[in-house]
Amino acid sequence: MNWILGIFAIALTLFGGVDSSNNTQNLEVDIVNSEANFIYYYGKTCSHCIQLHAELVWRDIYSKEILETREVWDNQKNLEEFQELTESLGILPEMRAVPFLYDKSSKEHFIWISNIVPILEAAITEMWGAK
Repeated sequence: MNWILGIFAIALTLFGGVDSSNNTQNLEVDIVNSEANFIYYYGKTCSHCIQLHAELVWRDIYSKEILETREVWDNQKNLEEFQELTESLGILPEMRAVPFLYDKSSKEHFIWISNIVPILEAAITEMWGAK
């Protein structure tokens, strides 16, 4: 049994194993796209945001260019933008949270992964006819 684990460890070393760097790459830099339908506000180290990011990568949503992204925990300018937006939407400060998705055309907002992913998939289906 130990020899199987040894071979597995060597294979992972030689072939690189699973590359998880792709799951955090887009969390480092804001995506700016004035043509995008949505603005996604997130915290770089927020566990829910990291989970949502993995979902968006897995579903190839970033490549559809329907999202602008704004990191709000470490970026003061983005935080101020987020606070202004949520204030204009009537969201109390204690109710503001990330992940947060804002639809620029309908002026609706969505929180939680279970709400955000279906909204983005529906928008992609509407725009391109498929996911």
